[in-house]
Amino acid sequence: MANQLFEKKNVITALWHWKWRICIITLIGAIVSVVFTMPYFIHPQFKSTAVLYPANLVTYTDESKTEQMMEVLRSSDITFNIIQRFDLYHHYQIDSEKKYAQHRLMRKYEKQVNFSETAGGAIEMTVLDEDPQMASDIANAIIDEYNKKMRAIHSQKSMEQMYSCQMLLEEQQKNIDSLLNIVQAYCMKYGLTDRAAQVSEYVKAMAQGKIMNEARPVLDHWAEYGTELRLADSLLFANAKMYADVQREYYEHYRNAYAPITYANIVSVPYAADKKTYPRRLLMCIFTTLSTLVLASLLAVFLEGQKKEKRETVA
Repeated sequence: MANQLFEKKNVITALWHWKWRICIITLIGAIVSVVFTMPYFIHPQFKSTAVLYPANLVTYTDESKTEQMMEVLRSSDITFNIIQRFDLYHHYQIDSEKKYAQHRLMRKYEKQVNFSETAGGAIEMTVLDEDPQMASDIANAIIDEYNKKMRAIHSQKSMEQMYSCQMLLEEQQKNIDSLLNIVQAYCMKYGLTDRAAQVSEYVKAMAQGKIMNEARPVLDHWAEYGTELRLADSLLFANAKMYADVQREYYEHYRNAYAPITYANIVSVPYAADKKTYPRRLLMCIFTTLSTLVLASLLAVFLEGQKKEKRETVA
């Protein structure tokens, strides 16, 4: 029966017999598609796009900087800040008092805001909205919230490093003061200042036949305390160098903690689109009309086949 139903002659006969009804059904489908794709039924969506590269990021695991940036952009902190900043409950017409309101809002947000990684390692952010300016504003606000979030994270880490450096600087300062007191004590008590210069002067005086009884105790002190003094002086130099290195590190962390650093290089700046992205009304109308035509034709062939089968059965 199936073979008979879809024989070429039967199909042509059925389509010819039902031609006006098929045309009417197709016309109705076309009119319906035109009506129901109007803005009253399907609100147009405008897209705002931004392309970002991570900048000034420090990775703490094996993840790439792009992956780290993606995680922060999708974080709940940024999401809730955007929701509050633009009152998205009201904007998306979701009653916050109803059950599962937050779940509905999050699903709507995830549908309207999307992040994807490009082949070049950048992040493409797209925001859809009925208002093109709102889409652009949300995209820019997400970038702003991302920079704030990263700045807060890095500032906290830098403050912790600053505290560690400050503790180390205080300890180093104590060591320097202690060693400086030791060196000064040797200088004041035993007259030990510059061993090479003092010995050189004594040798010159001896070569000239001068007797320098006052210098003899200094040389004796150098022989007795010289090693200790040189050790204290070396430790003082080493501690002073370490203090300078830690101080440089402290100021670097200070700069990271308080400098207005941004963490995204914006390759493509989001802007308010002047042409809608969705729906593509013409394509939807064409698809709906053709689908209606095909379905109406199949229905006509089927019904005509049923009628023919009944006539043959009666005969």
